[in-house]
Amino acid sequence: MVRYTKTSLVIQTKRRNCCHLKTASIYLLCCIWGKEVDLPVASVRPRFIYSTYSVICSEHELGLWFLEPVKLVPGTQITKLRKMGLTWSVSIEYQHVDNPYYDWANIFHNTIGSNMGAPGTRTPAIYTRPGSHAISVMSYINGDANYVITLSPHPKLYEWYKILVEQQLVEGKYIFSISVNDNEYHSVENTTPQPFYNVDMWVSDPWYAASPGIIRNLRLKSGVCK
Repeated sequence: MVRYTKTSLVIQTKRRNCCHLKTASIYLLCCIWGKEVDLPVASVRPRFIYSTYSVICSEHELGLWFLEPVKLVPGTQITKLRKMGLTWSVSIEYQHVDNPYYDWANIFHNTIGSNMGAPGTRTPAIYTRPGSHAISVMSYINGDANYVITLSPHPKLYEWYKILVEQQLVEGKYIFSISVNDNEYHSVENTTPQPFYNVDMWVSDPWYAASPGIIRNLRLKSGVCK
């Protein structure tokens, strides 16, 4: 359970759980045994002011919300996840605020360490395509470490574009799907699902320029989420 006050957020759990939130200026560690703990609300960086941090630590789930729009800056790591389970979801809203970048540019990237190549290096990753406002989503699907889906219609300048990327257990099958503005765009069974450990979460990553836009309402769930 999470309660909000003006200066703190309160986390209460019923079992021993641990989570990490590490950035350039704050480090949050909670290992709680049936207790209620007050944690101060702080800004990540001077240029990034978040109105509310919401951190839920349970045996399977870590959730983050960024309620105020944030300009993307390359090499911005939000956290490191101990584990991403067989089911997970990433929800983010993105808005173009400038002309397209001439090369690939990054919005969001979960990786076990490197840019690409091995399973778990894009789990998932979201990019804008070269010279375009088109958005592509990459993830590990059916043995392909860089399974790519390009979304349509393309986002328009100064309009919010909501992207939901998830993998859920449906009738005994792991289904990978992408939704755009609350409408399912793509769905496929992933016959080779696997958990990933020590996953870095970037908005945006250090290997590409940042996409020319802002994000808000970022949410991540990992583990066995029903």
